Amino acid sequence: MSLILLAFAGVDSSTAQVAATYRFDLHLDSASLFKSKFLHGQYHVPQSFAFDNQNGCLYVVQVEATDSAGTFDVHSANGDLELTRLSLDGTAILGFMYLRGFGHGVAIGVEPVAGSTIPYLWTEVDSAPNVNGEGRGTKLGRFRYASGATLSTSSSAIQKFSPVLGVQSCTCTVDMRNGYLAMRYQASTNQWRLALYLLSTIKAGGTVPLCDVAQPVGMGTFQGYASLGSYYYVITGNAYGTDNPVPGNTELFCIDWNSGNIVEQRHSNAFGDLIYREPEGISAQWIGNDFRLGFGFGSSVSASDGRRQLSIAYKDTLIP
Repeated sequence: MSLILLAFAGVDSSTAQVAATYRFDLHLDSASLFKSKFLHGQYHVPQSFAFDNQNGCLYVVQVEATDSAGTFDVHSANGDLELTRLSLDGTAILGFMYLRGFGHGVAIGVEPVAGSTIPYLWTEVDSAPNVNGEGRGTKLGRFRYASGATLSTSSSAIQKFSPVLGVQSCTCTVDMRNGYLAMRYQASTNQWRLALYLLSTIKAGGTVPLCDVAQPVGMGTFQGYASLGSYYYVITGNAYGTDNPVPGNTELFCIDWNSGNIVEQRHSNAFGDLIYREPEGISAQWIGNDFRLGFGFGSSVSASDGRRQLSIAYKDTLIP
């Protein structure tokens, strides 16, 4: 849908923390970007993905599966991730990295560099185990993508940021269209909150957000978030199973940054025919002034094949 994300008439942006923009309409049917494509790591589901809208590709993170460096449980506890650079149609693996000691990969951000095909990536870093013994990042990190590299959380190649001190867990995503960085974090109160910053503020070491809101309660199993303009979007749900039969419990939410309230909630039946179907990740894509909200699912080859794949659907209509 070709609509520019600008403040629109009827909203007093002078009294809002974030200038009001159009939002994605979640109730219309979704389309398929691609279905059942492999990542560099084939034996664990993807956790999240982000579009590189300058260079026409996407980056996908997953917990590192069992390999020569350790078992899946060891990697999960350490917060070890595997990163795949993937073509937009999902057919070509363009590169990969290992990120050791980073976190769980619930969100990732891409910051393109003018005149270069190699962006900066934003993730969580400095992983620490949560109450379930799974690694979760405690700071935000920015580093340059380097295909084939193994990057430790202690590397000097990573710039680290702590906009909120003392968090138990945090992740981030980037809205390059509007120059924002969104951070989801869990403070010592155990309450999940989301804060929106100017990306330039974070890069300069600043800590003052444009807004900071509580995550709405009762949304289901959190599986990713994306921010675009004055709204952020969340995908929740679980894999198919005896307690979650077809059509599953995947839900999409649109939430207003200025109020913290849910504006729209819709169930998704996208890729309902998958044998294994777990909602994983959400990200905004644009080409010129055409916008899409992509949301992903971990899938499998067959009931007897343990390898995992990625499928991405999208919504592409914007409304005031």
